[in-house]
Amino acid sequence: MFALAVLFGSVGGFAPGADGWESAACSQSRNWCTDLPSHREKLLGFQWGGLVVRLLEQSTGNKMTPARETCTSVGLLGLRVGIGLMMLVHGVQKVQGFSAMSEAFPDPIGLGSQLSLILAIGAEVGASLLLIVGLGTRLAAVPLAFTMFVALFIVHAEDGWRVKELAAVYLLVYVSLMLTGPGRFSLDHLWSSKRIERQGEAA
Repeated sequence: MFALAVLFGSVGGFAPGADGWESAACSQSRNWCTDLPSHREKLLGFQWGGLVVRLLEQSTGNKMTPARETCTSVGLLGLRVGIGLMMLVHGVQKVQGFSAMSEAFPDPIGLGSQLSLILAIGAEVGASLLLIVGLGTRLAAVPLAFTMFVALFIVHAEDGWRVKELAAVYLLVYVSLMLTGPGRFSLDHLWSSKRIERQGEAA
């Protein structure tokens, strides 16, 4: 790996002197390893660049291609939209049947049936819409995950797995989105990119 660090020095254009050349090379290798995709083309233009690319891909697991990130973001988009629309259907059904359901809706945490129904609708409709467009994604997933947690472990605690399974699947997806975030195809990413651009212009 140290040999690669020296190669990075020649590719990157620095020429360390006799004093401190080892630390300079190591520092340069760390910089390259933290931003592998952006340096792929420069590496491939070097005489031994193809070999360096393959070694780095094998040692870091990073394929150094934007396609990998794009595929992940497309997958997250499909997951967000799909799970959001499915839960949205449940929320809309609750809105349509509010009058009939408000007196008998489960009240697992002692808030009253009507308030519990309103909170469930807020999560299943409002938070699902936010999830679909990718706005405040991690925060939007919290009430949804909480609703499914209550459904799984409290409301359906005595039921068989066939009854619990759907709530468990929803909960797993929401927790996963809380960890991964929305991906590139989201309002979160769009606004974050614009903020970074403005900060760069200001600097």
